Amino acid sequence: MYALTLASETPSACSIGTTTTGDNPDKAVCFHCSNLPKHFFNEVKSGFQQIIAGTVASDNTYGTLDGTVKAGAMSFAASLR
Repeated sequence: MYALTLASETPSACSIGTTTTGDNPDKAVCFHCSNLPKHFFNEVKSGFQQIIAGTVASDNTYGTLDGTVKAGAMSFAASLR
């Protein structure tokens, strides 16, 4: 994370990326089940983690940022096992 932040000069986050979508090689789908930095969002509000709330109730999952992630260029580092 620190190396990615230094390389991009912006906040970094961990996510699970899938392959590109459809016929557009410049579009990717990423999934993240934890908080992303506010930097990644167009509009953001504080909320609760909806997936975990199904198990432990929303009162126990507060503090999650909820919003739409900005479209744009993305840098990434891959870890292959």
